Amino acid sequence: MSLIGILIAHVVAAFTLALLSGRGRRTGAALAGGLMAATLLWGLARAGAVLDGQTITETLRWIPSLDVGLTMRIDPLAVIFIVLISGIGLAIVAFGASYMREKSHPNRFLALLVLFAGSMIGLAAADNIFGLFVFWELTTITSYLLIGFDDEKAGARAAAFQAILTTGLGGLVLLGGLVVVSQQSALASLIYTVF
Repeated sequence: MSLIGILIAHVVAAFTLALLSGRGRRTGAALAGGLMAATLLWGLARAGAVLDGQTITETLRWIPSLDVGLTMRIDPLAVIFIVLISGIGLAIVAFGASYMREKSHPNRFLALLVLFAGSMIGLAAADNIFGLFVFWELTTITSYLLIGFDDEKAGARAAAFQAILTTGLGGLVLLGGLVVVSQQSALASLIYTVF
């Protein structure tokens, strides 16, 4: 399976968990834990080759007419983050399964966790500006929803607001930097073709 396939599996699992809502608590925990374990094993299976110098690149053409696509690059840093994110995610699912027993919507929490993990993995492996920005924003939104999950508590709402403000401002700075980089790149390309 490819990394893009794993990211799609994260999205499908998140929607499935959201549809389960309050039903099937064990099924939800098994689905989320199974996906995290599969992602962890996938990362560990590729770690040896990648750490030996092999780089895996995958591309999904999204809007070919505009040359917009999603490119993933699995290099040593990305594979380390994939293993860390999925390993910690698996531990959180295992701990959260018992912790969320008293909550009314544990599968909604697991759906957000799976979506957050997928966003982080995509952010770690994104190899183009478009993917980097999209996964940054997905991470921003899912972290806000996770932090404010217990929305009945004022502290959770305040912490979620602080998180969205911080990461939202970071996203605006990132967008500004990406615009400057793309303009400089276009200018350098123009100068190179003229001279």
